[in-house]
Amino acid sequence: MRGYLLKRLLLLFPSVFGVVTVVFFVIHMVPGDPVEIMLGETASTADKDALRKSAGLDRPVAEQYVGFLSGLAAGDLGVSIKTREPVLREVLSRWPATFELAVGAMSLAALFGVAAGLFSAARKSRFGDKFWSLVSLFGVAVPNFWLGPVLIIVFSMWLGWTPVSGRDGLASLILPAATLAAGMGALILRVTRSSVLEVEGEDYIMSARARGVPEWRIFARHALQTPCFRSSPSSASNSGRFFRAPS
Repeated sequence: MRGYLLKRLLLLFPSVFGVVTVVFFVIHMVPGDPVEIMLGETASTADKDALRKSAGLDRPVAEQYVGFLSGLAAGDLGVSIKTREPVLREVLSRWPATFELAVGAMSLAALFGVAAGLFSAARKSRFGDKFWSLVSLFGVAVPNFWLGPVLIIVFSMWLGWTPVSGRDGLASLILPAATLAAGMGALILRVTRSSVLEVEGEDYIMSARARGVPEWRIFARHALQTPCFRSSPSSASNSGRFFRAPS
């Protein structure tokens, strides 16, 4: 496991480098002059040339790229062409809101995905299973940029339950978190369902059901936890250290 995590972390650097490089050159190919955006079209030519020189935009693209990587390594992301503030400061000022949204979306996706996946597995081939399978298909297929506006129209504009925008308490977090959690929750639902059904026919599951153990306990405690330790024989032999067999 440690080797796998280390390998994934090492692969992160070339991935980030590739994304940064592609974005840098794509931005330079997009039509438009950032100097005009900052000063406006009515600015004088002398002011435009002075700003272009101070920002290094008069240099060749390759030289700008090298300078960008040097600044990136030193933690300097440049200056925003909109606010003229350091980009790093702009990013850090929005970090708390981003963190709240990420935690909220992941928590909502995990709660929904696991609960719905267990219910779907318990109702295999019945209406509940088909319903949640349809919901998971909807969550995977629907893009966030479409789902977000629809949720705003329904719950904010029509029903008035949540704010349209802004960051004002938990109510402002519900719709953005639900939008981001839709895709993740659908995937967790399908993985949970398949993992539980994979061990449904195991001897200890059948034994627990024969002893009269409640169905919800069989699925939630024994069937759900077992797949985490089925990756190798050694892990399966050690699973008793963490979870005891049904009695």
